Amino acid sequence: MTMIGVPAKLSATPGAAQSAPPLLGQHTDEILKSLGYDEQSIAALRARKVI
Repeated sequence: MTMIGVPAKLSATPGAAQSAPPLLGQHTDEILKSLGYDEQSIAALRARKVI
C-alpha cells in the first residue's frame, strides 16, 4: 500500500505513517490477556466462535 500523505495534518505535531495497520484479530489474544483472560478462557471463546 502506498500513501500519498498523512490523512490528518497537525501543525504542532506532524504525523507520519509508522507501519501498516494490524490485520483483523492480530492482537486479540494480547488484548484479552491484558484484560485478565487466561489461555483456557481464550480457547473457550474461540471454540464457541465468540472471537
